[in-house]
Amino acid sequence: TILPATGGNTLVLEDATAIRNSVRGLASVVPQYIAAAQVKTELGSVQARVVGTSEDYVETSNLTADVGRFFNALEYQTAARVAIVGEAVAEELFGGLNPVGRTIRVNSQRLKVIGVMQHRDGGFGADPNLQIYVPLTTAYRNLFNARAVASSRDTVTSILVSVTDAEDIASAKDQITRVLRDMHDLALDDENDFIIFDQQQLLEAASTITGVLTVMLGAIAGVSLLVGGIGIMN
Repeated sequence: TILPATGGNTLVLEDATAIRNSVRGLASVVPQYIAAAQVKTELGSVQARVVGTSEDYVETSNLTADVGRFFNALEYQTAARVAIVGEAVAEELFGGLNPVGRTIRVNSQRLKVIGVMQHRDGGFGADPNLQIYVPLTTAYRNLFNARAVASSRDTVTSILVSVTDAEDIASAKDQITRVLRDMHDLALDDENDFIIFDQQQLLEAASTITGVLTVMLGAIAGVSLLVGGIGIMN
């Protein structure tokens, strides 16, 4: 996963294209633009995260639609007004009804639901079941203003990259770093204005957070027992 450095929108769609064209050993490159929006139907409304992405998202993320389907390459190329909703979004907006074929409104724009994503366990961030997925081209054209400041280029919030062989991860990261530094015209002594995480780093970060939470809960439990013991002694 490639993210902008803290405090900036330094990644643009052309970065993803350059990575796809220049880095060897990649299985897919998936640009994403993510923003919050109010999503409505006649039956309800919900605040959800809208993920503008490409048709390769499901393969790269090892996910699929539980009902219906994900959008295809043609719908991406033509900026089709289609959406795939998360499980929680489907429940909030349609109750027990099948959402496929029905219409939702995102920022007053009408989109046709073509699928419901399979359930995902929540992590430490936003609920993945409270997301909807649209073609990135549709997000740019109809939903959000994603232009970089003083530029005609569209920004992305992240780029997902998968490699064909796990042994190529280190090489791919080095190549991606060189490509992005060149794309961003960074001098030799300039720090990277982007961050690259691989799955192992994300797992280690999650493990560290879990360990800290476990220690904190243990400390709270210990204090509670101490206070309770003092109360009993009194």
